[in-house]
Amino acid sequence: MSTGWVVCRKWQQIDVPNIDVLPRWAERGRIRPDDYLVNSALETCLQAKEIPDLQAIFRKARMRRLEMVISRCVGIVVRAWAKAS
Repeated sequence: MSTGWVVCRKWQQIDVPNIDVLPRWAERGRIRPDDYLVNSALETCLQAKEIPDLQAIFRKARMRRLEMVISRCVGIVVRAWAKAS
């Protein structure tokens, strides 16, 4: 049974089978902050980043990506410094 909610990204539409899957999908990257959640029956259209329960998940994911980038940059600098020494 459909919840009536659909995730929309560009030309793609993904039916939401159960509203409880949204946080799990956000954690796994299946829903992105700029995706839209649409419910025609409720005449509602929201960006995923506007949903409070998903905001914290998106923020944590962004922090993990930043930590990964910083770690890689530090590694590059350390290797370059070691070669120069």
